[in-house]
Amino acid sequence: MLIPGAKRIHWPLFWPTLALSGLLLAIVVVASILIHQEQAKADLAIDAALASHQAYTELEKTTQELRHQLALYAATGDETKRTSADQLQKQYGDRLIVIEHLVVCEEDKGHLVKLQRIYSLIQSGLQAIKPDMPVADRQNAAHHLVNEVIEPEIDGTIHQQRELKHSALQQAREKSHTTHAGAWLLLLGGLGSIGGLVGGYSLARRFQKEMMELSVPIHNAAGSLSAIVGPIQLAGSSGIEQLETSLQGIAQQVAAVVERLQTAERENVRKDQMAALGQLAAGLAHELRNPLTAIKTLIEAAKSQQGNAMLEGRDLEVIEEEITRLNKTLQAFLDYARPPKLVKATVDLNELTSKVEKLLIAQAQQRSIQMKLELSKQPVLLQADPEQLRQVLLNLILNAFDAVGTHGTVLLQTERTPSSAILKVQDSGSGIPDALRAKLFEPFVSSKAAGTGLGLTICKRIVEEHGGTIAAENVPRSGACFTVTLPI
Repeated sequence: MLIPGAKRIHWPLFWPTLALSGLLLAIVVVASILIHQEQAKADLAIDAALASHQAYTELEKTTQELRHQLALYAATGDETKRTSADQLQKQYGDRLIVIEHLVVCEEDKGHLVKLQRIYSLIQSGLQAIKPDMPVADRQNAAHHLVNEVIEPEIDGTIHQQRELKHSALQQAREKSHTTHAGAWLLLLGGLGSIGGLVGGYSLARRFQKEMMELSVPIHNAAGSLSAIVGPIQLAGSSGIEQLETSLQGIAQQVAAVVERLQTAERENVRKDQMAALGQLAAGLAHELRNPLTAIKTLIEAAKSQQGNAMLEGRDLEVIEEEITRLNKTLQAFLDYARPPKLVKATVDLNELTSKVEKLLIAQAQQRSIQMKLELSKQPVLLQADPEQLRQVLLNLILNAFDAVGTHGTVLLQTERTPSSAILKVQDSGSGIPDALRAKLFEPFVSSKAAGTGLGLTICKRIVEEHGGTIAAENVPRSGACFTVTLPI
């Protein structure tokens, strides 16, 4: 949807972008030509360096073999070795001719002159060794030629030149690689310039379209806020500046609405807190009134006896029971209002369940209740407060006893998953009434006439402080089941 009066693409702004992309493309073309020329030079340098390196390598091999044959000739006098030395001397000269064609600088010419001089010495030295010479003279001449002429030449000029040519070859190859990389970068640059030109045009059209479409929800939002905070004046939507001004105006009004909502939320929280406080006070008053009324009745009955106001026997027992009830009620409220801190240790849920079952087995037998244990085959270890978990388990089992009454069954189960420990307490009672199911864990909710309604609330808080969950459900034809899930 387009807003009336919205402008099309600003073409005068597009042409400078086109000119810049064209300039970049021209620069890329010129640079490509120059790089191509440099690449050609680099290829020639590689060829020359490779040929020189190969020539000096062959010359070094020939000289080494010449030294070897002359050394054998000097030692044995074998004329075949002398013939081999003559042939190698000719190969030496051929190698010099190849190197002479590869000379490109004055330094190479100086080395070539030195090699040619050495060649002349080798040639004249071989000619001076005659077959009819005494053996000792012949050996001395061969030794002199090897040790004084050829040996220094191998270790000196030839080896150094071969290493220099090898370094030159490596440098030429590196330069060629650099030139290749530059060519690829220029190619990418050229493609980027073309892509930038096409993409810039497409982006300009897309941006203009989206900006006009964005104006629609902005005006709709302004209309919705006007009903809450009053009329909102929006600038025209033909440009980014006007669009930004409109968004700032809406943002200010949204901030005002958020502030109103936060104020209302704080008031609702305060009301909820006061309602909870009233509920707590009413519950506490109700729980304290019954035992106090019983005690008061007994005292008034004793006082009504003319001259013989005494409390004894059953009256004192009732007063003691009611005081104990008051103490338990107050302790429950204290536990609810001020829970103890967790003192965690390593707990085996199997072991804890077995201990609590043994603690309550006598009470279960008095009520003709059968307690069953189905423990996990492997230990269920977790980090938890053992005393508080024991309180949760005791509370759930005692609630199960009350639900069963007599001649029933209470089943205790433990399970272990890769991430959690699970405890289940299931009874064979009548199940959870539908009226209590939704608010079962809320304070002061109880189906027992003498209950405070805080037991399950405290259990839920203890479980949640351990990072776990507690849930209750009715099991078909088997009463209720409470499931506690704790992280391992």
